[in-house]
Amino acid sequence: MKRPIYPLLVCYAFGLIVAYYFPFPRLSLYIPWILLLLALISGGFLYIRRYRPATITLLLAFMVLGISRYTLSQKLPANHLIHLIQNHQLVTLEGRLYQPREKFPDRDRLYLEAEILEEGTSRQAVTGKIRITVHKVPTLHDIPDFQYGDRLRVRIRLHILVNYQNPGAFDYKTYLARRGIYLTGSLSHYSPYLLRPLDTGSGFSLLRGIFHIREQMMNFLNPSSEIRSETRFSEGVENPLEQEAGEEDQDSIEEKSPSEDERGVLQAMILGSKTSLTPELQENFRLSGLYHLLVVSGGNIGILAGFLFMVFRFFRILSRPLLLGVIGAVFVYAFLAGFEPPMIRASLMTSIFLLATLFDRNADPFYSLAASALLLLLIDPVSLFEASFQLTMVATTAILFAYPLISIKKENLWRKVRVFFVGILLSTAFAELSTAPLIIYYFNHLYPYGLLANIPALPLSGAILPLGILACGMNFFVPTLAQFFLQLDLILVRRFMDLSNFIAHLPYSELPVSTRFLIPLLVSYLLVFGIFKGFKRPAGQKMIFASGTILLIFSAYTLIFWIIPTPLRVTFLDVGQGDSTVLELPEDSTILVDGGGSSYGSRFDVGRNILAPYLWHQGISRVDVLVISHAHTDHFQGFRYLIEKFDIGTLWISPWESQNPLYEELLRTAMTKGIPLLKVQRGHRQKFGEIDIQILHPSPTYLQGTLHTSDHLTNNHSLVLKVTYGKICFLFPGDIEQEAEEFLVRNGNLEPCTILKAPHHGSATSSSPEFLEALQPSIAVISSGKYSRFESFSPLILERYQKAGIKVYRTDADGAVQIQTDGVGVKVKTFGQR
Repeated sequence: MKRPIYPLLVCYAFGLIVAYYFPFPRLSLYIPWILLLLALISGGFLYIRRYRPATITLLLAFMVLGISRYTLSQKLPANHLIHLIQNHQLVTLEGRLYQPREKFPDRDRLYLEAEILEEGTSRQAVTGKIRITVHKVPTLHDIPDFQYGDRLRVRIRLHILVNYQNPGAFDYKTYLARRGIYLTGSLSHYSPYLLRPLDTGSGFSLLRGIFHIREQMMNFLNPSSEIRSETRFSEGVENPLEQEAGEEDQDSIEEKSPSEDERGVLQAMILGSKTSLTPELQENFRLSGLYHLLVVSGGNIGILAGFLFMVFRFFRILSRPLLLGVIGAVFVYAFLAGFEPPMIRASLMTSIFLLATLFDRNADPFYSLAASALLLLLIDPVSLFEASFQLTMVATTAILFAYPLISIKKENLWRKVRVFFVGILLSTAFAELSTAPLIIYYFNHLYPYGLLANIPALPLSGAILPLGILACGMNFFVPTLAQFFLQLDLILVRRFMDLSNFIAHLPYSELPVSTRFLIPLLVSYLLVFGIFKGFKRPAGQKMIFASGTILLIFSAYTLIFWIIPTPLRVTFLDVGQGDSTVLELPEDSTILVDGGGSSYGSRFDVGRNILAPYLWHQGISRVDVLVISHAHTDHFQGFRYLIEKFDIGTLWISPWESQNPLYEELLRTAMTKGIPLLKVQRGHRQKFGEIDIQILHPSPTYLQGTLHTSDHLTNNHSLVLKVTYGKICFLFPGDIEQEAEEFLVRNGNLEPCTILKAPHHGSATSSSPEFLEALQPSIAVISSGKYSRFESFSPLILERYQKAGIKVYRTDADGAVQIQTDGVGVKVKTFGQR
């Protein structure tokens, strides 16, 4: 084989994919013998000079190697903590911090490699990485300055990671598991009785030195070096499910010094720390298509290596020792920036390219990319399935294809500048077009202005990064000069932020795209590639023909969805201990009944992390009706984000007056956005095509009979919706309890209904025998939170449903429950792993 890396990479990656989709848990016992047999066979063919069979055997061996590497990567040792504890178990551990702590204004995160598990008087050697969150309470002990390598003793309640199981949801459990973290825990505050240092100074000395330098650089760039106000904090331990399933680091700051945001951006760009970035700032960079420049990524490595390479070449001091120095500098910077997977990939590819230059070989960038991909996958096989790995490889490949179009020959300065900016445009266009399918698949969004925004942003960030690194380096030797360079860099950062803010606030800066458009997009790419490669016509004619082809494909695809009749799709989302149901109607309207949330406060935004991703996954950007059954936060908090991000038609609410301040704030926000509020009660009826929606409760009679406020009264004043399509009926009773159920039965307001959303999350205060007898449902769905601190469904009620012959689905076990009907029959699909 002339270029063996390519076929070896393909076979190895194929083996990883096979093992990912078809697990072989017992195969690891036989893999060494299989590989040894294949090696002997390949060697035998080589001995008798049968090169083709030897090559085939070698490729087969690499496929088997891929299967074995992935299988072994998923196998945890017998003494791993995940095998030894129960969820929510209180344990005493000793271990070592394997990476620097993360500092937030209101909390710290520690990353502990467990070594000893203590139970009573017994001590057991264990393994396992744990992420510990320690909340800062100003009136109690300050958190010590823990460092990498410190050994700690901690008394903590551990939580096994779980996900919200919905279509389009981010798999946070797998995200942390790929970093070796299967357990988390949190402390409401620091206490030496709960978290105590044992000794310091352990760990790898070189890493300790690098992390010490990183700490000093963080302090130099730290926004808190300016005067800032106290930040909010949350006392108490948060719900582990809501805390871990996609929580973002959001910290509000009331007052800011002029350079605080700029310093936070510089800290993120140079060292990869987002702890000082506000959610609004991150959102601006995301909407402008510049988020990849805000955070440390492979591009930073390229900028640093390219800067050093050009400096050495300009001064004509480029030599093999200096090239080795550049490689060393690249890896040192990668460690300083956190040594995340994108940095590792970029470091490997840059090093391979420079090593080829070092040995006077023509460095093939594609071959360097393939070699770095193979090496990385050998080290970390699961990275093949990470979005960051796929995006990096696809974008880099596309940019390398664009490179021959922008090579600068010996021309005048104006020509070089023009080609430089054309190169940025072409490279960005190639990268964005190539990664569009992956962006749609993982994030259901496209950012149309990113292409234009990158033209000024790329050279600007190319100046910010080396100048910032120079300022950090000078701080160790000439602090006064370092401050000069820092202030100069902050001016550039401010222009960078202004650009991001301007682009983010342009109309249509964010376009939600359903994953159903992936197929026509990929087909269009293949056809365009064929048109440009196969047709011997001028480029202009090819472009017109390709554009017409793409337009025809998408028109035909859209027409198919318009012609084919769509069913009523009702999806009971997994939102934890709350309620949220999405109704996608045949005539293309969307209704949301309740919006989920937390009853006890949390940074986790249900609307942003659960509701919106599902709607975007389905290609929904407008919601015709939002329904709040009653004013408890676990039924409406998720609507805050939807009101900001989606086109909302109407908001239906119960006529029962509530004193909940969060509820009142939501209604004020809706009115500010111009969303009509409609208080509905029994008698209200509305048709959406063939779908008939009726309000069965509360009635004026019931409202007049209850004059006092309490949680039970609020529950019993929930809106009860009946949705009918042909012979199929859905009932959404909110959180009504037995009193309201008896009222509905007594007044003859209930008729048999096919599908019931279990009232009050299946608790013992609802689902009375009389209520179920009147409805006679064949299916019931219980919206219940896994590991909720509140009472979940009652076993007594579950038994009552089963005795009545009702098929029960639970969102805590089954994940999202999706029911489709054409008005005659129903099909049920679940998205969890019971």
